[in-house]
Amino acid sequence: MKTLPDGDGALLVRTDFDHQPVWDDLCDLIRKYLPEGLLANLRLIDDSSYEGATAEELLNLVPDDAGYPYIAIADAVTAEPVERPQDRSLLIVDNDYYDEEEEEEKGGTFRALVSELPSIDANLSIANMSFADYAEEADDDGVFRSL
Repeated sequence: MKTLPDGDGALLVRTDFDHQPVWDDLCDLIRKYLPEGLLANLRLIDDSSYEGATAEELLNLVPDDAGYPYIAIADAVTAEPVERPQDRSLLIVDNDYYDEEEEEEKGGTFRALVSELPSIDANLSIANMSFADYAEEADDDGVFRSL
């Protein structure tokens, strides 16, 4: 696998290539403004060299100077059947370095509904909330649905 791109906006990396319609729906949703008026500032990575990659493998491919606080992953769980496309969950992976105050380390994960991604993106990008804040608000099944 090749190194992930650097830059300021977070990444949405596709690791499941068995469900093209799911990926197409995700891309459409992410490119649209959601009811809050927010738009996630994500770079969509649709490259089959990342097929089946784990969160840990992808973190190892992040350049040292990358400026994004997290990576979102569209994996096989994302492709599971749901009633509405915005109810799909993405794996969110912490790309920030260790924060002593929050006792969090790079590499933590939680799942989030795609409909919550613009809020997560905005708050993590300006450090209004921490990764741990979102992870703690995830439901018992590990999915963040809303604050």
